[in-house]
Amino acid sequence: MKFRILMVLVLIFLFSGLAQASGGVMFGGSRHIGPDEVVRGDIVIFGGEVEIFGTLEGDLVCLGGNAQVEGRISGDLISVGGRIRLEEGASIGGDLVQAGGSIWRDPQVQIGGSYRSWEVTGPFRVGFPHWTGYRFVSAWGSVFGFFYHLLFTLLVSFLFANNVRGVASTLRGEWGFSLLVGFLGFILLLPVVVFLLITILGIPLAFVVLLGYYLAIILGQVGIFFILGHWLMEKFGWKNDKVIGVSVVGLLALFVVRLIIRLIPLIGGPIHMIVMVLIYFLALGATLKSRFGTQKPWIARG
Repeated sequence: MKFRILMVLVLIFLFSGLAQASGGVMFGGSRHIGPDEVVRGDIVIFGGEVEIFGTLEGDLVCLGGNAQVEGRISGDLISVGGRIRLEEGASIGGDLVQAGGSIWRDPQVQIGGSYRSWEVTGPFRVGFPHWTGYRFVSAWGSVFGFFYHLLFTLLVSFLFANNVRGVASTLRGEWGFSLLVGFLGFILLLPVVVFLLITILGIPLAFVVLLGYYLAIILGQVGIFFILGHWLMEKFGWKNDKVIGVSVVGLLALFVVRLIIRLIPLIGGPIHMIVMVLIYFLALGATLKSRFGTQKPWIARG
């Protein structure tokens, strides 16, 4: 049963990329629309990158993804938790809605509909210099990503050690079901957040949902690091009962594995994308399944 669930999800990831000629859903990876190219249909990206230099006859929805636009989008541009860069010459025919993340907009950019933005400001906002595409981020992403993961691994494993153990226990016992729960939760997140964002009263709830989603992913990932670190330490005969130490070992091991995979010619990129998407789904599913590592029911009885 677990193997069938895994194969179904992998096939979904692979075939989602085949629909790119006319829009479609994209998990990770990158999408480029050239200056003379016209794509008809909506594009939805989860954690990927898209560059639009030509024309998109439809909507662009980015969930945790990055977008650079120098061409034309006939419909709406909706971004949740990503980075958007609108260059000179870009035009949006519909609404521009951006929540979390960051946005850079040239003063000459034309927006046909309304513009609503809720950005993260202050010390948590990261500014990026002018660049063509996202080559700069791709080149340094693994380094920044490692220190980002190291920071939240140290914090979560130190402050919520028991919750990490709870998530890890769920992953060990029901990883297949956790994968399915994570996939369904991820699919349902986008329509729920978009619906809340377009309603005035629902905007605060949208941020609550997004916050819960990010916390679930972070806690679940640390649970995965803990399992991997515990397995390695058993293999090498190392002794360490501290969640923080075991989790950091697992993080380091996974980081090395990711680097090796990305060095594989031709197929390294797609394999790395599938691995990362599976990790995200496992993290989300195990956190939800274990009720954020507490093993308590969502609704108290009686």
